[in-house]
Amino acid sequence: MRKWHWSQATKLCLEGFALRIAKKGKRLENPIDDTISHGYNISSYVNLFGKEDRFLANEIKRKYVTVAFLALNIAAYLLSTVFGEKVYESGSLSVLDVLENHEYYRIVTSMFLHSGVSHIVGNMLFVVILGDMLEQAIGHFPFALCYLLTGIGGNICSMLFELATGEYYHTVGASGAVCGIMGALLVLIILNRGSFGHISLNRMLLAIVYMIYTGLQSPIVNNAAHIGGLLSGILVMAVFAGFHRNRYRS
Repeated sequence: MRKWHWSQATKLCLEGFALRIAKKGKRLENPIDDTISHGYNISSYVNLFGKEDRFLANEIKRKYVTVAFLALNIAAYLLSTVFGEKVYESGSLSVLDVLENHEYYRIVTSMFLHSGVSHIVGNMLFVVILGDMLEQAIGHFPFALCYLLTGIGGNICSMLFELATGEYYHTVGASGAVCGIMGALLVLIILNRGSFGHISLNRMLLAIVYMIYTGLQSPIVNNAAHIGGLLSGILVMAVFAGFHRNRYRS
């Protein structure tokens, strides 16, 4: 964010993510091995049957909401590089503009704006990795709803904090939604008795504590949005689980 920080949880589940990526790679290795055993070479296999294209299409179809959010964030950033400050002035979160000018759209548009390359790369890294896990676990529409509601929840919490302190900022960034995804995954971990996928309860709690601690060390971090997003994610996922408790247990 222009009051932002993306690197709080950079150590989150790195070993688990590496293992996850490696396992995904095996989906390509097996059919290629089968092809070689039947007398085809790899290039013929790819060219004749287009399995790699189909694999990529299936991957996008499996997590298309995550891909859509990724594309929206990138498109918004590219737009900001073309039009510069005009985009930030009209789309960033400003509690005064929201309340005095009734520009409520800023609560949503600010979620898709970022202040620099490192800001968007950091946030999108977590959207892709954590968002992929959550979308597979709860489904496309619930994930989209969770992302938006937690991002909005984080921004509302940020506005309330600014009103309480009397210090006002223009903020941008998807980190509220990212923290919301973490909160939702925390609920899934608890529902699954301490682990979900390759993420353990201890690892997730450590990442959350690290995120809050490092955020408190920097004056430019919108901690209120992060904490608000995290709590919103816990609440939203708890509501989902209340309706479909067995569905979210692996």
